[in-house]
Formats: sequence, structure tokens, C-alpha cells
Amino acid sequence: MEYLANLMGGEPFLRSGTNVTPLVQFEAAAVGAGTLIQNGIELKTPKIDWLNDEALVKASTRGSNTRSMLDRRIHRAMQIFSGQDDVRR
Repeated sequence: MEYLANLMGGEPFLRSGTNVTPLVQFEAAAVGAGTLIQNGIELKTPKIDWLNDEALVKASTRGSNTRSMLDRRIHRAMQIFSGQDDVRR
């Protein structure tokens, strides 16, 4: 959680244009970062606006409460935080 807190720089975990924490996206970020740590993969600072990443947001909104969408957002968070896929989607 320290990693996410540092990424947020003391700011709330909010996407652009929202005033409520997107809980499913926060969950994916926490699980994705934790999985990388458990697997011994160094966490990177994303070079993109990861909170508003199109693929992550799409997997975190409207009808996203399914196992496949959960897996998709965790996988995307892992890509972002490992630096594997540091491109805007």
C-alpha cells in the first residue's frame, strides 16, 4: 500500500472528473501491486496517467463485477506497475 500511497503523492485515489474513490479500480491496483511484490518483480513508477488508463477504467466500470473483468483489471494494473505496458490505451 505504501507504493500506491507514494504514487498518489498524498492525493486521494480519484480518476479525473470523479469525487468518489473507484473501489474496484483501487482493489485491482492493490492486488496487482501486491502480486508483483510477491513474485519479486520490481514496481515501477508509471509514465502514463494510469488512473485514467482506458483499459483499466473500462475494466473497472459498468458491468465490471464479473470474474473476467476482475482478472482483466488486475492484469492491466500489473502491466502498468511493472512497466511492461507503459503506453496509453
